[in-house]
Amino acid sequence: MRDIVMFFKGVPAERMNDPGEQLSKVLAFRRQIEQDKTHLYETFDSPDEFKNRLRRHLGRWMRQHESNPNG
Repeated sequence: MRDIVMFFKGVPAERMNDPGEQLSKVLAFRRQIEQDKTHLYETFDSPDEFKNRLRRHLGRWMRQHESNPNG
């Protein structure tokens, strides 16, 4: 699944002491993605970092699909 990339915002260390139910579910999901190695994923800590990582992935995806429109 190279057309799908998931972005996870970094979690501050102090939130990891008591992550709560929702964050625990997200962290478990992320661990599963990491273990399965079936999808691309990135972690970011700031809006600028997210923007740069997304721009890089979109650029790569566009270059691949310009050279191979069916794939």
